[in-house]
Amino acid sequence: MAAGTDLIWGYFAQTQANNPGLLTLQSANGAFFTVKANGRVGIYNSNPSAALEIGTSGTSYQLKVNGAVVWGSDERIKENIKNVSQSVGKLKQLRGVTYRFKSSISPQYVQKNRSVDSMEKPQFIPQVDTSIMNRNHYGLLAQDVQRLFPDLVYKDSAGMLGIDYIGLIPLIIEALKEDSQTKDSLINVLAGQIATLQKVTALQEKTIISLQQQINDLKKNCCPSKTKSARVDETATGMSSSDDTGANGSVLYQNSPNPFNQNTTIAYFVSETSVSATLYIFNMSGVPIRTIPIQDKGYGSITIKGSELNAGMYLYTLIVDGKEVDTKRMILTE
Repeated sequence: MAAGTDLIWGYFAQTQANNPGLLTLQSANGAFFTVKANGRVGIYNSNPSAALEIGTSGTSYQLKVNGAVVWGSDERIKENIKNVSQSVGKLKQLRGVTYRFKSSISPQYVQKNRSVDSMEKPQFIPQVDTSIMNRNHYGLLAQDVQRLFPDLVYKDSAGMLGIDYIGLIPLIIEALKEDSQTKDSLINVLAGQIATLQKVTALQEKTIISLQQQINDLKKNCCPSKTKSARVDETATGMSSSDDTGANGSVLYQNSPNPFNQNTTIAYFVSETSVSATLYIFNMSGVPIRTIPIQDKGYGSITIKGSELNAGMYLYTLIVDGKEVDTKRMILTE
């Protein structure tokens, strides 16, 4: 035989209606190999529905490749190329499952053509590979994929659906990129918010220092009995010590609750020997917004309604007989 000559060669001069097999090999245990007139090849399949089909619907066989499986993907053979986008939402709807194949299968029969010696071909009965059937498998359900990515699902001649798992790879790649971009954008937004908050905090600290200085100046004018060291201490800490005894034994207590969003109560004790007592409330600009005369001596309290003030920080001071007893902070939230 000359080099390059086919060992076996055949030719159909016209279309064959029943698509007979060009080559069929079958063993007694059910192994089956066929090459059809339309060029399709079946392994364990007498009537392949694709260029190469291994097994039949309801059976499962291994395909082992000792090397690489290469998919033709040259840009030159493609058209209408578009970027994949917004795949994250659809991929999240897919349901990964674990499953086993059903053991019951439907027999597949060969065409009842007759060979030259008039021997009828034996019935083809698919065999089950128990090493595959008796284990768990992981994957997707074709019906689920078909609802979201119909172009990735194929139907064979028996009506069974199959998934192009390789086609999911670019969707997953773009989904990862989209997720990364979303996270990067969120990080940038949070970083900007943090920077803004840092600036606002720094400005508030400067404002508080300035307001505290104004309060200290007011104390110098109205309360000369306050020692210089005490003023310095209040400027450094931003608050006087809690519940200190002031003029003639009078006391100003911290409001409760604090912070508050509805009402808060300011308790006090005014010495029985005092002549006059007044509670002042200042905003953080040092402007007095409430002046509350105290008529009764001894222990008492005043309720401040949050609805009458704007949210923010306030200072309140108890003055007894023209002398400051104490100054404290209270915070009204939204």
